[in-house]
Amino acid sequence: GTCEVVGGAAECSFAEARTDCSAQAQDFVCQLGACVPGQQGGGRPQQPGDLVISEVMYSPGAPLLDANAEWFELYNPTNAALDLDGCRVTNGQSDTQLFALRVDPGATVLFTRTFDGNTNGGLLPGALFDFDLADAGRLSLFCDALEVDRVAWDDGGDFPSARGASIALDGEQLTGEANDVGANWCLGRSIYFGDPGGEKLGTPGLPNPPCTVTVDACQLAAPLSVAADAGAQVVLNGRFTEPGITDRSPES
Repeated sequence: GTCEVVGGAAECSFAEARTDCSAQAQDFVCQLGACVPGQQGGGRPQQPGDLVISEVMYSPGAPLLDANAEWFELYNPTNAALDLDGCRVTNGQSDTQLFALRVDPGATVLFTRTFDGNTNGGLLPGALFDFDLADAGRLSLFCDALEVDRVAWDDGGDFPSARGASIALDGEQLTGEANDVGANWCLGRSIYFGDPGGEKLGTPGLPNPPCTVTVDACQLAAPLSVAADAGAQVVLNGRFTEPGITDRSPES
């Protein structure tokens, strides 16, 4: 790689290099950009839903570029490690072939457009893909002729409209059937990149939280409705009750 000083800060760039991990050792797989020993006993997905597309960032927004900072996740809901060597992911127009990639049971693998953390939002992917994710698009995983999972989102119809935030499958409904239903998806809420006012929201490489958040009794006072972009800061006034706190004096 090469590094240079830009505006008093060091900026480094590295050329991408792809390595067939299985050529190094029979049980080696690719994880977070490195060849590591894989878990023994992994097999190919056998039926739809063995792997689930669980989160998609299709519009990261400035200062990031779609061509560098789009990403998605695959989640393994089974009790076995799954080997994706020879499988492919596709947006219906272009494919990316997968090599020596294994997903452990209950684990998530993150796919990004580049390994370069300076341009992808500081992410550490397990694999790359080289096609666009449209604002109203689709994504599928195939292993041979088996379509293991598919998601088709519509950017504000049944699925959320996302700008600067991912669309995330409800963390309590991580199945191939649930992710077909737009109502089971919500916007990412956790900041993974950026400064206040320009944050990128989602949980890349981490477990999805539930879409529904349970709180104690609260009442919105004003304003009663808000229209704002994902990640925008909004000031609201409200009242809430919390046993042991708001009932400690007559004035509470």
